[in-house]
Amino acid sequence: MAKRTNTIKPRFGGGLLSDLARSQPSGKVDVIGIFTRFNAWSFPCNRSWFMAFTLYEAPKNGAVLLSIKKSGQPQKSIGFLNFENKGKGDNQVIQTPLAFEFEKEGTYDIICELKDYKAALKIPVQISLLPWPEFTKREIEFARKSNNPGIIKVNA
Repeated sequence: MAKRTNTIKPRFGGGLLSDLARSQPSGKVDVIGIFTRFNAWSFPCNRSWFMAFTLYEAPKNGAVLLSIKKSGQPQKSIGFLNFENKGKGDNQVIQTPLAFEFEKEGTYDIICELKDYKAALKIPVQISLLPWPEFTKREIEFARKSNNPGIIKVNA
């Protein structure tokens, strides 16, 4: 009879993109402002965000390679995250801040790959181009007459 081995294979659970993520002493992560889309008024545009994801059966020490990919484009590295399993169980919720300069609108995949394992997670995010805002004559007049000591330039 074949000898049975108990090999543990780490795997990703879900992942979220948000405006803010903070780890708590209990191991939980508070996430505020979850989204699936960035808006841009022109390109290139810089965006920053937090990402939180679950890693099941995590190794004692490891690294997650973070990258981004737009369909038909090469994958670009955006980070490298080392982690340590702190004895709170094999499962971890990991959060990290990220930033990227987007060149075009469209759907991008934020990719997490566990180094030395085949585990991977893709989180899609839509980058949408919005029209540049145009102000009405009434809005421009209101801005000029306001008591704001700052400089206001509209439709310059």
